[in-house]
Amino acid sequence: MTTLSLHDPVEQWWKRACTSPNPLLMDDGTWFVHEPSQVRDVLRRWTEFSNDVPSERDRTLDFLLTADPPTHAVERVAFLQHFGPHLHHPDPTLRAAFTHCLDDALASGEPVDLLTQVCEPFGAWLGSETLGGLDLGVGGGRDPEAGSRAHLTSEIFNGSGGPAAALWRHLVEAGDAPETAEGKVVGLLTALVVAFTSTLPALVALVAWAELSARSDTLGPGGFEAGAAGAGGPLLGLYRTVVRAANVGSRRLDPGDRVLVSFAFAARSEGTANPPHPLVFGHGNHRCPASALSARATTVATSVLANRSGVRLVPGWIPEFRQGSHFTPLIDLMIAEEHHDLAG
Repeated sequence: MTTLSLHDPVEQWWKRACTSPNPLLMDDGTWFVHEPSQVRDVLRRWTEFSNDVPSERDRTLDFLLTADPPTHAVERVAFLQHFGPHLHHPDPTLRAAFTHCLDDALASGEPVDLLTQVCEPFGAWLGSETLGGLDLGVGGGRDPEAGSRAHLTSEIFNGSGGPAAALWRHLVEAGDAPETAEGKVVGLLTALVVAFTSTLPALVALVAWAELSARSDTLGPGGFEAGAAGAGGPLLGLYRTVVRAANVGSRRLDPGDRVLVSFAFAARSEGTANPPHPLVFGHGNHRCPASALSARATTVATSVLANRSGVRLVPGWIPEFRQGSHFTPLIDLMIAEEHHDLAG
């Protein structure tokens, strides 16, 4: 049986997935689950497929990420109690923020990278607004964990009443030692910082690529076919551990086996007229709690670009994807804006 590697080109993964509805074997022994109904099934069957995947991750920083029900349900309720009110931003606010980032980047009249010069600043702004003012400055080698710890400490000792400090107090009152609660909240903030400064911008860029490709005369070779790219997502998938023998398609999986559940490929298989597809954000108990906000931000950002008819892909730009991990975003998305002289 030919195996897949995370270093294989993304289009090679897609070709293999199209030839088999069953899980595919990866070179490290992981099973790659990509068929939409199987993806949903695995994500629902938490008694057989645990979210607690052995890794080198610092377990003192795990909160929401690896817990299975019922622990996960308790943690999710606590998160939504304190962060939920911050997960709602009106469309006009989102539109104004993305437009500001786009205008700033295009002001020089030179081609720009939509991913790093527009989408990442937009994600950093949205993350700061959502996470109680946490500084999400992108680039420069920032340390998300150190920044998250400093922010939580500031909230606690300054009595600012921010959501991170409120969650920390909630956990302490529920019986966690203060240092344990600190580790959990820092881990949560760190994951959210990465989501807002990396995953969300990459998703916006993919959907924007599909929008901009529709107005381009030619498309460079490589990567996904652009029209379908927006329906998938930059997160190839997340891992699960088999804890009870289970069948997925015609494959028999044994306890201890590891599976990579592919949100992106399942979403791309089903497609949607209005990306992003809901499967981009997961399914079941561990569906991203900020999925509604992320979907709205992506939709609004794409609508801004749809109304800027002069914004085009730079001729000759060739799409490339980062390889080697379960996160496979576009490396860049080069655009420029054409201005037409109406006076003539």
